[in-house]
Amino acid sequence: MKTILMISIRNLFRQKRRNLLLGSAIAFGMMVLVIANSFSHGISDALLNRIIVFMAGHVEVAMAPKGGMGLSVIQDKDRILGIIKKNLDGIKEINEGIAVFGRVIGNGKSDNVAIVGMVPNEEFFEWMKVKSGNPRDMLNKNIENPIVLAEDKAKYLNVKVNDILRARFMNINKQNETARLTVVAITKTENMFMSMAMYLEQDRMKQLLGYRNRESGSLQVILHKPKTAIVQAEKLYKALAPGLALINGEVAGLPRKDGLFQETVPVTYLALKDTAAYYTLLTKNVKLSDTDPAQLFKDGKVMISGTLADSLKLKAGDKVKAVFRSSYEKDPYINEFTVGALFDASLSVPDNVVLIPEKEMFSFSFDHAYPGEKKDGWFIPGKDNPLAAAFSTEWELMKRSRTTEEFQKKFKDLSSTGRKKVLYADVRTMFEMASQVLKLESSLNLITLYAVLILFFIILIGVLNTLRMTVRERTREIGTIRAIGMQKKDVRNSFLMETFFLTLFANAAGVTLAFIVMKLLTLKKFYTDSPFSILLVNNSLNFVPRTSSILFNMGLILIMAVVTAYFPARRAANLSAAAALRHYE
Repeated sequence: MKTILMISIRNLFRQKRRNLLLGSAIAFGMMVLVIANSFSHGISDALLNRIIVFMAGHVEVAMAPKGGMGLSVIQDKDRILGIIKKNLDGIKEINEGIAVFGRVIGNGKSDNVAIVGMVPNEEFFEWMKVKSGNPRDMLNKNIENPIVLAEDKAKYLNVKVNDILRARFMNINKQNETARLTVVAITKTENMFMSMAMYLEQDRMKQLLGYRNRESGSLQVILHKPKTAIVQAEKLYKALAPGLALINGEVAGLPRKDGLFQETVPVTYLALKDTAAYYTLLTKNVKLSDTDPAQLFKDGKVMISGTLADSLKLKAGDKVKAVFRSSYEKDPYINEFTVGALFDASLSVPDNVVLIPEKEMFSFSFDHAYPGEKKDGWFIPGKDNPLAAAFSTEWELMKRSRTTEEFQKKFKDLSSTGRKKVLYADVRTMFEMASQVLKLESSLNLITLYAVLILFFIILIGVLNTLRMTVRERTREIGTIRAIGMQKKDVRNSFLMETFFLTLFANAAGVTLAFIVMKLLTLKKFYTDSPFSILLVNNSLNFVPRTSSILFNMGLILIMAVVTAYFPARRAANLSAAAALRHYE
């Protein structure tokens, strides 16, 4: 085998001009393929790793109050953080996603912007390309809502450092909010997306939006291995399975004529789902007073057992005082409900349970009495309970989406569902949030591959013709080496190895040229406000060569070349020694 290799390499350098021209063609094709693939990967990197990850992390948990697509609000931040840390591997960091779209007024101009809450650390300050001002003033408590914005936005709004912007946006309670924002720094514009955003210190941002200390926006997980994001999201999705929406509290009738409250009775408040299917399930398993459950849900009335009604001297239509003990607040939350119906207590629903429509449960539990740790004495229905499917859960875990279209559709479908007043939780990754980006990358790679395959088809015709000419020119040489004992397979292999080494060296030259060309192209700066700017990094083209793609392409081209060379090599091997020695040109 060593001898065959030496013969192949020697023959490769015998016909220098022909092999140089053929090798140059292969090298050019490989160079185009590497540059094109690196550019498509660069587009994906610019959009995914520099914009989408910045906006949503690798894995994101969001909770939509009342099914809205607006601001995410996670009521118990520490609880969800604990679930994330327990179930995900390779966590680099976890950030809060706090951002809102609004409108700002500058000096004679106004525009729509995204106001983003950031944690101003050293990494954030180093990331910024400051043109004027000092971004560290974001931490100055003496400045009213200090913000940083891009130079394009500052120019359009006609503002400079120390100017005041007036902003209008909607807070987490879906109320219009206004604020004064002080410009403390202006940064250079890197791309179109970054120029749309203004940055405010995160704690101040949360105060403006109405978040409480225990609450957060979406939780964005940055992983050491981003490629595992989908697998990690599936694990987190299973871990976020919600418990039942129940709250331990007390109930009493309204004040007597003497102004004193009746004695309160400890009860468990259980939420019931608000759809026709669950009305039917309720009436099949619980004996109610002559009342339409649908009307009860519509009017927001509660249902109590006949036993509880007797002890509190209540009847349908009476008012009751509900007292809820929150694990977050010292003082109990007190609400008032109307008794809509009485039911007969059973094992499915004992007499110390108050059944409440889910929209009523979530309307106060979201703001006041969200349940904490389950305690002894609570009635917690098991999965074998006939009414298990009718009881609401702490949140509705939305189905995992696989594409951007699925992600958008599932939120759009909420507008048509009857259950709009509950809390929805969603687990997503940067991949489904930007599936169109991945499709764009795949499409570009496919188009590039097809174009280069056509190019190589033409080049390989040259390989085929070159080898045929080589076989013809070396016919007497083939006869000589066959006469001194070289076997057919050795003759064939020597031609195949010659083609292999020619293609290998040409591929290596093509890859080297590609890196040189990409380096030269990145030196060119592009200053533009067009959508093309999102593809730039530091105002330059972004090339991301991947070793796996380069090796795959090299392997593909080597296989194509060797397969093409096989037929003339076999023809050379099949020449008889006598016939070859008689050949003369």
